[in-house]
Amino acid sequence: MDLTVQALIIGGGATGTAIARDLAMRGVSTCLLERGDLASGTTGNYHGLLHSGARYVTDDPGTARACAEEGAILRRIAPHCIDDTGGLFLVLDGRAEILFQPPFLAGCAAAGIPVEELDHATTLREEPLVAPNTIRAFRVPDATLDAWRLCVANVLSAQDHGTWAFRGVTIGALLREGDRIVGATGRNSITAQYYTIHAEYVINACGPWAGRLAALAGPEIDPGVAPNKGTMVAMAQRPVTHVINYCRPPADGDIIVPNGTGVVLGTTTSPTADPDDTGVPAGEPERLIAEAIKMVPVLREVATVRSWAAVRPLVAGEERAGQVDQQGRARGRDWIIIDHEERDSLGGFVTVIGGKVTTARRMAEEVSDLICDKLGVDAPCRTAVEPLPGAEARRLRQGG
Repeated sequence: MDLTVQALIIGGGATGTAIARDLAMRGVSTCLLERGDLASGTTGNYHGLLHSGARYVTDDPGTARACAEEGAILRRIAPHCIDDTGGLFLVLDGRAEILFQPPFLAGCAAAGIPVEELDHATTLREEPLVAPNTIRAFRVPDATLDAWRLCVANVLSAQDHGTWAFRGVTIGALLREGDRIVGATGRNSITAQYYTIHAEYVINACGPWAGRLAALAGPEIDPGVAPNKGTMVAMAQRPVTHVINYCRPPADGDIIVPNGTGVVLGTTTSPTADPDDTGVPAGEPERLIAEAIKMVPVLREVATVRSWAAVRPLVAGEERAGQVDQQGRARGRDWIIIDHEERDSLGGFVTVIGGKVTTARRMAEEVSDLICDKLGVDAPCRTAVEPLPGAEARRLRQGG
């Protein structure tokens, strides 16, 4: 298949599909290629939290503010992808937890995250199975997000505006003419069809694999991805209705996310050189379960369904609050957009790395602004105000 478009997006996760939607809605001809299924990488293998931003208020206030703002937008444009559980930050009777409260509350206020304090009795009425040594809890607007449904809705919207989208396509080469990338070739692992896509701009939205795609443009092109692996555990029952967070400085095993009839425990963090390294390190599932039991003791009686690991595309060299660590927890969760024409004198190639599923729409808006400026397209972003396909049906069922 031979195709010519203005923008080729490589990567079918939350960011890539959101870029395809945004550009298509502005009238840019686009093609999206994904090597697996939609959301088959990091996006579809995270714990499923729609972040209120509260988890980041003390060490990454920019990300906290972005999560708060984007969470509100997603509730408007994608209610069918969200289970609005609410979240509780539990304060247990430890010194570290008690000392963490003032900076946590100050950070929430600075980021614009609404917080409601619940005393011991009210917390136990809301969640009877949390630890009896819970002193109080803080309610925040956390929720759970069906990331696969979000990506599908993004692609359906993009296709409504003329986007070509193909799954199962492994990129064989980036097409280069002199100091410019002008497209890519690939092969569909399902149909064995070959693709040659010519594009004015190629957008690298491959997440932790962004470095591998960039290397096809030349050995000197390094976007600076720091792949970071996190383990999660799925449990067979759902003893809580809210997202449960441990109100303490960020650490492994400080979150319990309701998911269907079970819960997901998360997460750990460790650097890895290989974005395909999804093996679960020995002892990590047990450590996550032990930390979760401190918050919800009944989990010691609940069966484990499975454990898995996913690789995050963190930004190399970005560390917060003067922290330097070996695992990567001090690294920020914000994002960067690299215009390789400016940085590497290589035109037609843009990379986006970092961020979260919660902030993917905003990342896509910033990338699309850059591409439209280069193409001379004068069209505003509409993704924050126009609902995704399926949203209206959800509102009708709810009588809204």
